This record gives sequence, C-alpha cells and structure tokens, in this order.
Amino acid sequence: MDRETVISILFSPWCIAVGTVTALYYYQTKNFTYWQNMGVPFQKPHLLFGNTGKRITFKISYAEMLVELYQQFDGEKIAEYLRKNFHKPLSGIYEGRLPRLMIRDPELLRQVMVRDFDSFVDRAVISIHPNSYEENMMLSLRGSHWKAVRSVATPIFSSGKIKAMSHLVTKCADQISEYLDEYVIPKGGEVDAKELFGRFTLDVIGTCAFGVQCNSLQDPDAEFVRVISKFMEMSIWMRVRLFFSLLICGSATLARLMGVHFMNQETVRYIAGLVFNSKKERVAQNSQRVDFLKLMFDAQAGKLQKAAEQSKELFEKDAQLATAAAHEEKVPKTVLTDEMVVGQCLLFLLAGYDTSSTLLSFAAYELALNPEIQEKAREEVLAAVEKSDGELSYDTLNDMPYLENVLMETLRRHPPVSRVERSCTVPSYTIPGTSAVLKKGDIIMIPIRGLSLDPKHFPDPLKFNPDRFLPEERAKRSPYVFMPFGSGPRNCIGMRFAMMSTRLAMATLLKSYKFETCPKTQVPYSISKGGILLKAKDGVWVKISRI
Repeated sequence: MDRETVISILFSPWCIAVGTVTALYYYQTKNFTYWQNMGVPFQKPHLLFGNTGKRITFKISYAEMLVELYQQFDGEKIAEYLRKNFHKPLSGIYEGRLPRLMIRDPELLRQVMVRDFDSFVDRAVISIHPNSYEENMMLSLRGSHWKAVRSVATPIFSSGKIKAMSHLVTKCADQISEYLDEYVIPKGGEVDAKELFGRFTLDVIGTCAFGVQCNSLQDPDAEFVRVISKFMEMSIWMRVRLFFSLLICGSATLARLMGVHFMNQETVRYIAGLVFNSKKERVAQNSQRVDFLKLMFDAQAGKLQKAAEQSKELFEKDAQLATAAAHEEKVPKTVLTDEMVVGQCLLFLLAGYDTSSTLLSFAAYELALNPEIQEKAREEVLAAVEKSDGELSYDTLNDMPYLENVLMETLRRHPPVSRVERSCTVPSYTIPGTSAVLKKGDIIMIPIRGLSLDPKHFPDPLKFNPDRFLPEERAKRSPYVFMPFGSGPRNCIGMRFAMMSTRLAMATLLKSYKFETCPKTQVPYSISKGGILLKAKDGVWVKISRI
C-alpha cells in the first residue's frame, strides 16, 4: 500500500469520525477508574452523566439525588467493607466525568473542615471569568486572598454591627403585617409563603445591603425589585452551554468562550451601578446611615482597621491557616477594591435571598402542620415582648430560645443548601484512617442534606421536632452532622445576620397571626427539579389569619 493510499485512508471522513469518537470516549471515561485505583468504594458511572443521570435528565431534584448518593453505601456488605478497609464512611462519586469524594463520618468532617483546614482552604468554585465581579465574591476567592478579605470583612458582621442594622429589618417585617392586613387576609388569607418571604428578604437586602428603601410587597414592579429578583434567572440555552462546557467537557476555558455566567448579567451591572453611585453620594452627603454598604466603605477606608486586626489575630490562631507562600497568590495591597465591594454585595444577594426566604417559608409550613408547636413558640414570643414593655427588638430575641430551635429544626428538615464542598490545596493528603490519598484540586463533598436526614444522627428524621436542639439533645451528637451554614473558618460569614433577620420576621408574625393549612397546602410537597437550592414545585401554601 503506497503512501498516498495510506494518507487518503487516514484522512477519510469515516476514519476521522472513528478517531474523534474514540478520543471523546477516552476523554469522558479516563477518570472513571479514579476511585477504583484509590480503593475507595464507588458506584459504577455512566457515560456523560457519571452518577448524576437522574438529576441531569430531570427525573429527580438535586436535593433528592444527593440523598440517594448519600444512602447508596448504607447496605450491610458495603458497611462491612468500609469497616475492614477504611474505618471511615466515605464514597466516590462521579459528576459527569469529574470525581468527587463524599465524606459521611462526622469526625472525619471535623478533621477536614477544622483541624486540617490549611489543606482545604478553598471552596470548589470554577473560575470562568477571573476579572468579573462574581469572582470577587468571598465565596470565589482562594487561599491568602480569601484570608485577607475575610479578616477585613469579619468585623462587619459583629454582634454590634448586626444590632445596629436590626431596626431596618424590623421595618421590613412590619411591612409584611401591613401587606397581610390589606391584601391577603381580606381575600381569605391563603398565600404562597415562599413568595411572601421572598419579597421580605428582598426588602431586607435592599435596605440593609444597598440602602435602597423599597416595599416589594406593595410595589412589585419597582425597578430595584424587577432587576434584583431575577439575579439567578438562566435561559435554557445558557443551561445547555453550562452543562456541555463544565459537566461533560470539564473546561472553564470552553465555558468562557461560550459566554457562560452563573448570575444574570443585567443584575450584576445594576448592582455595580448602585455601589458606585452610592459611594459618590454618601461621600458628598457625609451619610451616617448604618448598613452593609456603609460598613464595607468604612472597611475600605480603614475605619474598621483595629477591629479587622483583632479579627485577623483570632482568625489565624483558630484556623491555623497555611502561609501565603504555600499558596503562591499575590494579595493586592488594597484588599477591598471597589470591584471587591461589588462582589460582596453580590454575595449578600446570592447567599441571603433564597436561603432566608426558604427557611421562613418552610418554618411557616411546619408551624401550620404542627399547631401545638406553633402555640408554644407564640407563647414564648408574647412573654418576651411583654417582658420588654411591648417592644420586639434585637435584645428581645435572646428570650426566645424555642423559636430559634424551631428555625434550626426547619433548617435540618428542609436544608436550603444540600451540600458544600472543599478543594484539596496541598500536593497530597491522606484521608485519616484510610489508604486514600487525595491530590491537589481533588474535591470533597460534604452532604448537608444526607447528614440532616440520617436516622443514625436524628431518629425519625422526617418528624418535625424542635426539641432536638435543646442543649441536652445537642450534647448527644456531633456538631458535624448539622451544618446548615458550613463549619470551620470557611463557614458562612453572614450566619448571625441571617438568623437575626429570620427570627425577627417570624416573631413579628407569631405575636399577631397564626398559620394554618389550606386546600393548596401539599403534604408532602414535591421538590422542584430545576435549580440547585431547595424549592417546592408548586409553592409553599399556607393560610394566615389574625389572632
């Protein structure tokens, strides 16, 4: 066979097609022996989908898929294998072609998230647009850069600063009462709690983060409400591009070339404009309004420097962080640039909007289903308010431990976020008690929802029981089986603000209103198959009436 014949065969359409398919198959499956080679128990992955086919084809929701993945290694044979070979419950998962290690052992989670934090400093965030506002969010920052920003931002969420903003939240909670009395109760009181509390949360973000006075319940067509409320909207075409570039191809470069974004860009540009315009106006007017944006500007100007330095000292002592040299990042001299401030405002919106409204809506749902629990919580609220001469304030919340337990049990039973992740940041890390060795960049999955619904940790897990969070009950279990805000140095920085705002809102309603079921109340409810955060498919419907 002469050379020209060989070349013609090699470059024939049939040969090129076979070669392309072979190359793609190899690329898609080359990681499929990753956990097998490491000796980690795993479920056989499928081409393109890995172990997430049901989710990708919308047969089940994201939350339900994660529980299935959590429970698939609970069988007796697998449990025996784990005891003999690993002594720790862990399992290998494939999301598309990408391997993930799921850890289900509380002590091992403590090791990874706290004791060995310097080996898992980073979250598993894919960098698509390195210079974008989104990637200036603290959630997206890595290594020493994240450490520097966290140290500066921590004083913003101190108890004193949160207390100073609580009166703004109280005004937003009062707007719920006005809306219920004027529009909802006269029409029978039936309302989608998710929609109701979504508007409340939007008002809280508007006033506490951006200094924008809005009443989205009364004026749902206002520009701020219209633009901000669609910050997570994503077209079908964008979802297809995201799925293809990241899950199938695993390429951030391809995602960037295809114009993939995780947040609505109209919203991002709008928030950036708000921040820049607000900075000019506040400087010109010497505004003393205390909100998140002012505190960010104060930190930027060094006015919180002393508190930041104290925070940094405590942070380094507790976290035992790796040195900046170990991560080889260059931290800018100005930690909080204007772009960084915009990033943290985006994070406030991303982390606070859906999670807080989900917590409040399911709390109302559970109180409607459990009237005896609702009455106990109401009695506590009324007693605390009477003790404070009729005032419901930040300080009054300290006398409402049962209400806090109700919210904690809601987070356990209906966690808005089903999982968090950590990325290995050292060349190699041996999982304690196992022979598994992770490499830099390997991802650990912390199954928040799986742990919260595990009967080993929470007997009769589908029952709503706030007494699980009494001090004596908490003492019986590891704190690492309930982590709605994460754990360790990289936990949610806004946790205390979120709990303050949700407690104020629920206390405001409980002292004057009652929650009941209605014909639209679904028991159990169906989980939406779209999106990542927990969402009821047909809304969270309850009836609200005056006491």
